[in-house]
Amino acid sequence: MQLLCALMLLADVSAWYHNGGCDKLDFYMTRIGNLGEYLINFIFIALFANYIWQTVSGDDMLENVSPHEWRARTSGGAKRNRKNQRSANARSKPKKPRSKKLDVIYAASALGIVLTIATQFNHMVYYIDSQNYYRRGPLFAIPQILGLVELALIVMLIIENRKNLSRPLFVTSLSFFVLPIVTTIVQILHYGLALQAIAITISIQFTFVVDTIEMNKKIRSQDDAYQKASYEAQHDGLTDLWSKSAGREQIENYFAHMQEDDQAVLIFVDIDDFKQINDTYGHKVGDFWIREVAQTLKRLYRHDDIIVRFGGDEYVALIKNTANERVIESTLDLFRRQLAQASAQYGQDVHCSIGACRVLSGKNVDLNLCLGFADHALYQSKREGKGMYTVVDYDSGKVQAA
Repeated sequence: MQLLCALMLLADVSAWYHNGGCDKLDFYMTRIGNLGEYLINFIFIALFANYIWQTVSGDDMLENVSPHEWRARTSGGAKRNRKNQRSANARSKPKKPRSKKLDVIYAASALGIVLTIATQFNHMVYYIDSQNYYRRGPLFAIPQILGLVELALIVMLIIENRKNLSRPLFVTSLSFFVLPIVTTIVQILHYGLALQAIAITISIQFTFVVDTIEMNKKIRSQDDAYQKASYEAQHDGLTDLWSKSAGREQIENYFAHMQEDDQAVLIFVDIDDFKQINDTYGHKVGDFWIREVAQTLKRLYRHDDIIVRFGGDEYVALIKNTANERVIESTLDLFRRQLAQASAQYGQDVHCSIGACRVLSGKNVDLNLCLGFADHALYQSKREGKGMYTVVDYDSGKVQAA
């Protein structure tokens, strides 16, 4: 439609500039300019009506488009993706029947085009006299009235479907018609003024600017909602740690990309006697300690380490790029001290048993096997009196298991 506006304005300027000219170029350009302006005007109104219908009917609403799909639309494959999206929408819900008003608009545009072509022979709408001046014919008002009827029908479409539009877009869509309608009436009443093309061009630019702003707002809002939903699906709601399924996927992916000389340690943490904490102090206190243990782990380790709420009172943490036994023991001792301080502060006896599995070589590490070794080490810590930690090596565990 932007291109049609530019062509209509160019045709209008050409017809005005060459009107009354004496040479051969003026002769042809006056005729081509006037013919082009009439034809493009009717084609434009039909396409604009279709654009409005797509907007107000919900067939092309952004609610049906994911941020990924919208980005695909605005890339080089936009046309293909738009077609795929509409196909998906058609399968997902019944398509709204096309308004009869739209059919009337198409018919009016077709009639206007036929009249314009016919007037090149019968001079009923307009003609170019012997001095190369544009003159109105006896039926000049008919195309103008057709245009006004079409614009009125589009306004009715917008009003009938206003619930599908945001308030700024609704007001802007209605405002679009003010200038073209006024200039069309002025053009009918005052001979020699040709303002319609200019009015439509100005109005369509304003409409598209507001429409683009509204689309961008919807895209940002939907993208934020999409990101939030994606985050919530991958993270535990109580602790904000990775969920079990997402955490496993993250750890598996890390193991799959480890090189032979890479190292890591997988830590399995369990709150001791957690049922007794719930029974003694209540579930709110139990939830508090689940969050407190999670926050303590997050404070101890780096942002890119993977910390997972693995179960009700269980946690798994993958510490990347280190398997040094002293580093592991010092951080686990610090974890125990910080948790003991929090426990003493609230006058409760809360501690955790921990099992750690060191991965000294990143070649062919199996997550389930590594988890099994860490879990076995955790229960060894519980047998030794709880609140303890036990560190085992992945390779040694494989040998013992064999």
